[in-house]
Amino acid sequence: MLLIWTFVTIFDESSFGSIAGAKIFKSESIIFIGVMTLCWAPLFETLLGQVIPVELVRTISSSKIQCIIASALLFSLGHFLGGAGWGQLLLTFLAGLPLAALYVKFRRQGIAKSFYASAIAHATHNAAVLLLSYVIAR
Repeated sequence: MLLIWTFVTIFDESSFGSIAGAKIFKSESIIFIGVMTLCWAPLFETLLGQVIPVELVRTISSSKIQCIIASALLFSLGHFLGGAGWGQLLLTFLAGLPLAALYVKFRRQGIAKSFYASAIAHATHNAAVLLLSYVIAR
């Protein structure tokens, strides 16, 4: 949370792009925001941001660090290409590192367990960011 506050303080709102948390409260219902942020995004983004890159890198390398970095890069690139700004690109890279590390840690127990561990952590992170965004937007 301190990291998020620091970036919000350093970067202006335009650095976070068109999908910055504070803006979404002005245009969407709280139910839609909740479903997208706490259900859909963690599942979809875990598939695209952790499962696919980690499993692809694992086919060419046994390095856990390479898997984690590739995953975090793809995770942040996906957000950036989706309309996020440079500030959010950096934030999502940093947030993607522990999500990828969690996926890699649980990978020995199978793809399903690692998927759910990472998706639940992602949903928990999104809940904290959603709450912080709501407080800032008010």
